[in-house]
Amino acid sequence: MSKSSDTGEVSVEEKQLNSADLDLLQNAAFAIRNTAKIIDAPPNEMHTDQFVVEAMEIGKKLGIVPTVIRDEELRDQGFGGIYSVGQASVHPPALVILSHKPPGATKTVAWVGKGIVYDTGGLSIKSKVI
Repeated sequence: MSKSSDTGEVSVEEKQLNSADLDLLQNAAFAIRNTAKIIDAPPNEMHTDQFVVEAMEIGKKLGIVPTVIRDEELRDQGFGGIYSVGQASVHPPALVILSHKPPGATKTVAWVGKGIVYDTGGLSIKSKVI
């Protein structure tokens, strides 16, 4: 970007996107659309079983095998809160972990997200039902 000293206007220089730039943009767009699909799906469609299916499909596309901890295994591994709340659901609770460990990486970054697909009480977080 350059600024013209006479008029104070800002002009944007043309730049060609290379294939790496395009791949990055396409992957970001896919991630945004997929996240919106999961978030906007009503709870009778996006329950824990379907969420696990979605995670497995994403893992396959990325070459990652997700770790899925379900039902009693949650309790046994110390996730008693998830296990206890999830017992009241038709679909057993699940914890899904996607890990990406690129070769040569020197730093560790953790992103943690929580998806609630079951009304945990009080406030109906996902009220859409088809």
